[in-house]
Amino acid sequence: MALIKCPDCQKEVSSESPQCVHCGRPIVKTKSASATAQYSTLGALLLIIGMVKIMWNAMSYGVYGFQDAWGWTFVIIGIAIMRFKNMAKVILCGGLLLLIIAVFSVNDTPHTLSGGTASTPAPAIKPSDPDEFRVPSDPKAIYKLVLVKPTQGVLLVVSARKGPSGKSLAAREMHCKQKKFRYVGEGDDLQQLLKNIRDTDPMSPLVEGSISWHIAQRACKKAV
Repeated sequence: MALIKCPDCQKEVSSESPQCVHCGRPIVKTKSASATAQYSTLGALLLIIGMVKIMWNAMSYGVYGFQDAWGWTFVIIGIAIMRFKNMAKVILCGGLLLLIIAVFSVNDTPHTLSGGTASTPAPAIKPSDPDEFRVPSDPKAIYKLVLVKPTQGVLLVVSARKGPSGKSLAAREMHCKQKKFRYVGEGDDLQQLLKNIRDTDPMSPLVEGSISWHIAQRACKKAV
């Protein structure tokens, strides 16, 4: 218990008293400095945890890592704690945020062709070879150029894809100057790829950001 001055009569009164014993003014209890510091520390800790989680996912998954819902949850609740310093308001804010995340998670859950919910996706595979690379539109797989060979005015490019479903090969013919390509074969291994070789499909424009576009960027540079 401590003695404080009444704002009206300026006489000393107990901080635990509901009102001034001299003039009757209600005593408004204020939060102690230690309690305020505890809220600030907790909020800062949650904010740091959330930012670290988001940055870690961004380093692992690229731009998709910034969509980490739980990371942003920690960040927002941490900011709310530092801002409000009132646990009731923080719990209300956190509850609404979790409700929003739950709604969007249900809407974004992938479904199989049979109508059931798809299983939990496998984590992205990290490239272990300097020649391997990832494509933003296919973040759970890594790619590698197996063959880049000039032939009849175009490049014959064979690429390997390694993902949660396994490994596969794809062959494309690419015209670097015209920025066009066409598939000429695919298969789970080289033998199957050679059986599926075809050259009847017409050339199509490369779409920026597509898998073929990323493969062409590396293949055309390698051929120079």
